[in-house]
Amino acid sequence: MKFSIIVPIYNAENHLDDCVNYLINQDFDDYEVVLIDDGSTDNSYSICLNYQEKFENIKVIKKENGGVGSARNCGIENASGKYILFVDSDDFLRKNTISVYSKSISEYDFDIVISGYIHKKVETGKEFLKNYNQKWTGSIDEFVKDLFGTLFDNWLIHAPWNKKKKKSIIDKYNIRFSEQYSIYEDIGFVLDYLNCCNSVLVIPDILYDYNVKEQGSLVTKFHENAYEAYLDCWVRLKELLKYNDNAEKYKVYLQLRFRLLKIFI
Repeated sequence: MKFSIIVPIYNAENHLDDCVNYLINQDFDDYEVVLIDDGSTDNSYSICLNYQEKFENIKVIKKENGGVGSARNCGIENASGKYILFVDSDDFLRKNTISVYSKSISEYDFDIVISGYIHKKVETGKEFLKNYNQKWTGSIDEFVKDLFGTLFDNWLIHAPWNKKKKKSIIDKYNIRFSEQYSIYEDIGFVLDYLNCCNSVLVIPDILYDYNVKEQGSLVTKFHENAYEAYLDCWVRLKELLKYNDNAEKYKVYLQLRFRLLKIFI
């Protein structure tokens, strides 16, 4: 199996069909879809089972509710693919996503491939393009020195779903999403993974549709342990930036600190 697509699911019956239909209609054959039902109380699990009965490459796992980090970790542990992709249950994967990722590593097996995405506000229908408009390749040291700050400022670093990752690296270094915090576990995982990479490829292709619902979203909710989660991300970023002794790293470092902590000022 070449690719595993991991989808954490919690009470997603209203949009789950749309998400899965995009996944099963990829223009690529060698992949599996791992649907993790994180203790849903609606019909999400039944919907997942229906897809599993119809498609051999769909795997369904039901677990007690533990949060999105816990669900993604469960997906990692049950994935069979050489490469890992993440998709949220209210988002869409472009039809050519896997084939583009596969083609991008045909000449050199990069440890991570970072692509672009569309940020869409569901209530207003407004869309924002998030991508780096040219191909870039290099070592992790070169990436942190030359490009990390640019991608960070353009929100291309934070999420796990616009990136192709190697399961061998995830397993070797036991990289997992935090189950302690309910916010910013995404960027923590990405920073941990980058800290274990040697080679990076950035491509301009738009491969993901990120659908944001402002009402009830994580960013509008109060999180009791938010301050601790932010500090945890800060420590991980500092670990990544130690590779380069240049002034730009401090700029990015402080940008993260004040961006994350400004809610407390």
